[in-house]
Amino acid sequence: HNCAAKVRQYMELEGIRFIDGGVLDHVEKIKGKKKKVSWIDKEGVKHSEEYETIVVAIGKTGNINLLNLEVPGVKFDPETLQILTNEADQTNVSIIYSLGSCSERKLATVRVGDLLSQRLFGGSSKLMNDKSIARTIYTPLEYSFIGYTEEEAWGKYGKDNIMGYHSVFKPLEWIYIDDYPKDACYVKMVCKKDENKRIIGLHYVGPNAGEIMQ
Repeated sequence: HNCAAKVRQYMELEGIRFIDGGVLDHVEKIKGKKKKVSWIDKEGVKHSEEYETIVVAIGKTGNINLLNLEVPGVKFDPETLQILTNEADQTNVSIIYSLGSCSERKLATVRVGDLLSQRLFGGSSKLMNDKSIARTIYTPLEYSFIGYTEEEAWGKYGKDNIMGYHSVFKPLEWIYIDDYPKDACYVKMVCKKDENKRIIGLHYVGPNAGEIMQ
């Protein structure tokens, strides 16, 4: 939540207006290059404004429609179209595995495939530890993280065994830019108390977060 709030704060400072709870109704082409966008707010009231450019972030889903998963009985999420697997990338049908964008576990596919082949043909039992992979969300102000969130750590190790440290700051490259506040960026460490406060999660919001984390 704190990380998302910092990204939003940055975007608002850049002049981006958020319409919370709004649902797109339709887009209508009008004269010239402009388009009329209509939406319904969270109170059910319809609004419209004119824009020159519209960007639609639709995300992506794996194309599983032609796989005929119903025949072998492989389970998948009907909303996200992601194939359900366990920590060994195995579906509910024991001889069928799923990796990559079609899987609910979107991890480093090459490494996951390598480990899977070693388990199947090399006698290995090693699994992919998804908490050891640094990830980055390339929002206008980048958010990068590795390990557990505080809430995940509470669930796994117990709330009393987790200590969180966090700080807000203004990075050196922005030090002479008055438009950005002193709390523009954010970093948080999640530590496990009974292991000498070992860091089990790190979250960073700021410019070049992906490069810094990796």
